[in-house]
Amino acid sequence: MARSADTIRRLARAPILLLGSYEEDASYVVTLAGTIEEFTLERIEALGNSTAELVVLSDDLKGLGDHWPATFDARSGIGDGRSSADRARTMRVIARIRDPLDVISPGHVGARIATHHFERLCRCLATGTGHASALAVCAVRSFDGKAMSPSSVRNDGRFAHLGVIPIAVLSPRGPAGPRERLALAQPSST
Repeated sequence: MARSADTIRRLARAPILLLGSYEEDASYVVTLAGTIEEFTLERIEALGNSTAELVVLSDDLKGLGDHWPATFDARSGIGDGRSSADRARTMRVIARIRDPLDVISPGHVGARIATHHFERLCRCLATGTGHASALAVCAVRSFDGKAMSPSSVRNDGRFAHLGVIPIAVLSPRGPAGPRERLALAQPSST
């Protein structure tokens, strides 16, 4: 159990790669939204070659409406909302939202309710780190804009420095719960 908690804490400090399990599955560069900074947002978008969106547990979005996905901007502390600094601030505000009036909609940050593996990852990270359970998620795409297969992602050197969690590890099936299976997904050593 201690090993699971250590793995979760280590993965919560830096972006990770959520790797598709089958060739038709998408892969994602993921980091905690509650602590995201401009540089980290730019980094995950450059790695993923796509725009990041916010994935949040439904219990954390009470009062933000019933229509999902949606787009938001922070009500204060940003410019026009388009820069990576503005979008990172909006992600932090939504991840720690206390009052629905802290954000306006429509905006420049896409947000959606966490489902399936994203929901399980949000819950594991929130439990293991005490952080809010929102993720900044960027789908991994090739330079022509198409989703990259997991084998292509595995062989692409741009991702070698990231910790990897196979999506299958977050499967609700199997003898161990998601937190125990996370311990099996060790970050890359290169």
